[in-house]
Amino acid sequence: MAAGGEPIRWQTRMAPLMAGAVIFSAIVFTVILVWQFAALEQRTKTPAPPTIAWTAPGREPANFQQQLQLANVQASYDLERETIARRYGETNALLEARLW
Repeated sequence: MAAGGEPIRWQTRMAPLMAGAVIFSAIVFTVILVWQFAALEQRTKTPAPPTIAWTAPGREPANFQQQLQLANVQASYDLERETIARRYGETNALLEARLW
């Protein structure tokens, strides 16, 4: 700045260029940020749990006790699968919240 508080001539000429550089940088970083969040969301999606064929053809439970045991195993598996899916969901939500 000059002695009177007025900008020097080169500062006046460079002001539009510097403003443009700041705006360009903001746009570039915004695009990169959105792109990274989209990529993160795709990576953190929980895949569908595998399906299990609980009985092979011709090997169904023969009596009530075996049916009850199979039902207990299926229920335990479903509960564990649901618990894991919820944990992944909570972890993903926490990660995204921390990034924002």
